[in-house]
Amino acid sequence: EAVEALNNLQTNAAYIRQAPKHSAENTTLQDTHKFLV
Repeated sequence: EAVEALNNLQTNAAYIRQAPKHSAENTTLQDTHKFLV
């Protein structure tokens, strides 16, 4: 389960780097990342 959570964080981080800064979905992923870290 911990490995899956780590993989999800890595996937989210990769998406955040590629996503437009103004994207609402990007903001949500950033907020989720902050919460999980």
